[in-house]
Amino acid sequence: MKFEDLIKENKEKFTQTDLAIIDFIINNKDKKLDLSINELAKKCLTSRTSILRFSKKLGFDGYSEFKYFINKKEAVEKVEKTYQEDEKLDYLFEKI
Repeated sequence: MKFEDLIKENKEKFTQTDLAIIDFIINNKDKKLDLSINELAKKCLTSRTSILRFSKKLGFDGYSEFKYFINKKEAVEKVEKTYQEDEKLDYLFEKI
């Protein structure tokens, strides 16, 4: 499941603070989420408790599990994209 799908499934639960966290994560999607809970809270102008609550709203046991999910999904998407590009190149080479 993608992060965007989790957001859509839980959209009725979100507060303004949650939306600020979502906004930060989406705007920094190209980067690995390697921030501690305190660092993320500071960047989102909120508290570490709000980050923890947000993680739990999405169904995770805590921030570490959420962070792992985000980083793992991003890595898988990059590999899939590379694989798709390789398939296109293979097709082009066959045509040549």
